[in-house]
Amino acid sequence: MGSHFPFAIVNGILRDDVLDGLGDFAPPLSGVILSAIILVIALFLIPKIEDCRPRDYVFFGII
Repeated sequence: MGSHFPFAIVNGILRDDVLDGLGDFAPPLSGVILSAIILVIALFLIPKIEDCRPRDYVFFGII
């Protein structure tokens, strides 16, 4: 838990330095990018969790 914080920081720097020129479109695009990064991390790490039932995965998603 909390492993996404470095990616959120990098995403914020990217938003301020690169996406800032997009005006009002930058914050939503930044949110989509961060969500995609977290999804990729989750898809990579979920198979490493052993002996879980499907409802356990739902519980992890809610957390």
